[in-house]
Amino acid sequence: PDAARPPPCLPVLVRTGARGWLEKKSGGHEERGKMKLLQKWDRRYFVLPAGGAELSYYKTEDDAARGEHPAGSLRCDGAEVFLKEVRDDGVHRFTIKTRERELKLRSSKREFETWASALEPIAAEVDDAPRAG
Repeated sequence: PDAARPPPCLPVLVRTGARGWLEKKSGGHEERGKMKLLQKWDRRYFVLPAGGAELSYYKTEDDAARGEHPAGSLRCDGAEVFLKEVRDDGVHRFTIKTRERELKLRSSKREFETWASALEPIAAEVDDAPRAG
């Protein structure tokens, strides 16, 4: 009877990966004393390989395709991913936060949903409700 029953199925989160263009706020590595006025949004090509946890970004899609050294990267296992703001024009601002670094990004709703889904199996938390602060 009970011994013959198979164990219950647990949901499996597949690491599908993602790639595409996002805007990244510059100044993530700079000293805290730098003026926020010097920060800007840079368009970068992001790659999260299927099965991987290392999010890399490149200045161009061709750099990624050629296997060039990324302009930057971030280990996302255990990261916190949260939606910061949804503007009236549909732009979604979101953050990927680890112990070492914070990446502040912005995209369309569709792109945000794609990246949130790709990061969910890796991150400690993915929150798609806008946060204050």
